[in-house]
Amino acid sequence: MPNLGNGLMDYAEECRRKAHHFLTVARQMGVPRDRAAMIEIAAFWMKRAEEEVERNQRIVQQQTQPKKEPEAEALQDGTRNEDR
Repeated sequence: MPNLGNGLMDYAEECRRKAHHFLTVARQMGVPRDRAAMIEIAAFWMKRAEEEVERNQRIVQQQTQPKKEPEAEALQDGTRNEDR
């Protein structure tokens, strides 16, 4: 997803950077238990990044959906402004 220019992707990118950092640290760990802990932390940050992307997609969808005109809404429910 491209950067939307309004900061929506900044947090997701930061989460990905953190995940990458913890994976890098995990590769350097000699103790398997410690390596597993770093991988778990990296997985947490990747999940946060994915959640943020999904949230941003919902926001963008809401912002790009056309707003209904009052007259269009009135016609949908079978009334007009004069009838109210």
